[in-house]
Amino acid sequence: MDRQYKVGIVGATGMVGQRFVTLLENHPWFKLTVLAASGRSAGKSYEDAVGSRWAMTTPMPESVKKMTVLDASKVEEVASQVDFVFCAVNMPKDEIKALEEAYAKAECPVVSNNSAHRFTPDVPMVVPEINADHIEIIPAQRKRLGTKRGFIAVKSNCSLQSYVPALHPLMKDFGVSKALVCTYQAISGAGKTFDRMPEIVDNVIPYIGGEEEKSEREPLKLWGHIEGNEIVNAEKPTITAQCFRVACSDGHMAAVFASFKRKPSEAEIKRAWAEFSGPAQELALPSAPKQFIHYFEQADRPQTKLDRETENGMAVCVGRLRPDTQYDYKFVCLSHNTLRGAAIANMTDALRAEKMQAFAARFCRRFPKDSTPFELLWPRYARTADGEVELDVFDPVERYTVADSFGEGFLLTEALAQQARAEGISFVVSPDALNARKIRSLYFPATGTFVAVGEGEAESKRINMKRF
Repeated sequence: MDRQYKVGIVGATGMVGQRFVTLLENHPWFKLTVLAASGRSAGKSYEDAVGSRWAMTTPMPESVKKMTVLDASKVEEVASQVDFVFCAVNMPKDEIKALEEAYAKAECPVVSNNSAHRFTPDVPMVVPEINADHIEIIPAQRKRLGTKRGFIAVKSNCSLQSYVPALHPLMKDFGVSKALVCTYQAISGAGKTFDRMPEIVDNVIPYIGGEEEKSEREPLKLWGHIEGNEIVNAEKPTITAQCFRVACSDGHMAAVFASFKRKPSEAEIKRAWAEFSGPAQELALPSAPKQFIHYFEQADRPQTKLDRETENGMAVCVGRLRPDTQYDYKFVCLSHNTLRGAAIANMTDALRAEKMQAFAARFCRRFPKDSTPFELLWPRYARTADGEVELDVFDPVERYTVADSFGEGFLLTEALAQQARAEGISFVVSPDALNARKIRSLYFPATGTFVAVGEGEAESKRINMKRF
């Protein structure tokens, strides 16, 4: 990507905010431009505002130490300096909702770590490998909010990142009917370190407020579908959960018991895990693990201390798959709760790249013999069982001409133009296209990607173009 997006962190001094600071250091797509927190921290340098509360294992990046912390409640001041914000505030839920909507209405997209909007029907809760298509609800949300660019997207509860990714590849072919989950969650999930939570030393606490309800309900939204202007939750599988706080610094583990409509063999389950990938892997996003699910054959793995950093903490580790007497199978899962679980940089990668992919999928790969230069058709498209995209080309409908920075334009269908405008997509025509009248292209500011369409098959490639 030639252009980096300016990002801000709202709630930058807390533990999750600190994690964002470390993840954004030297990120290829995002430039950390604004740090915002409560009025108590506003006006101080980030180093002074955090003080002795820096909880990361790596040192505070030099690039942020002297940055002045802004007041997160001054929405216009923060929003005017960034392309979007990560939100990680620690406030009452109603106040979080109001603050995030204020940023969205200031035309500043919000990618939130908080739970406040997880069950707002038109707010996507995204795990990139599972339901990146849920971002297609954003135009409906924008309509409700009255925004052109602003929106809110949230991540799921961090405990889900261990067991939901392991269940997901088994859903389509085998139909998970019910699951029992016991989670063993690290103290960083509570925003604590051992010196700030002495009661956890040599201890297990069998209660985490609100966690069991989230663990049972949120997966159903992830597996839901868009219907009209809202995301409708799935009805199955039924999940029951118990959640424990354990004496580990980082890493959430889950013991999972699952039954299926069609019971698979152990070999089929392991193959499904090994072969599973999602848009994040297909698009090689900067934060994505190359192998999403890692299965360990050793009887004593995965272990929190040994395996939580697998693929920079972005992979899900699974082991101990075996038959169960009450359910069909049981197994153990592990994820890093402050990297995989709270690292919504990965989700944001997917939000932006999936937008590009969704529009690119609509470009014609086959053209009628009488198609004219600079004509884009709006096709039906569907994904086949083996993952290939099949396109059936419509006849052109009313065309819409978009002027480019060189004073000329290209043709595309009105349907595509309307949807693209709703998504905030910019249109650009390359000098080659203007001269040769053979290459048609669209620029997607979300990913900095140009998609060029020739007279034969469509292909995606980078082109040196002038953006306007």
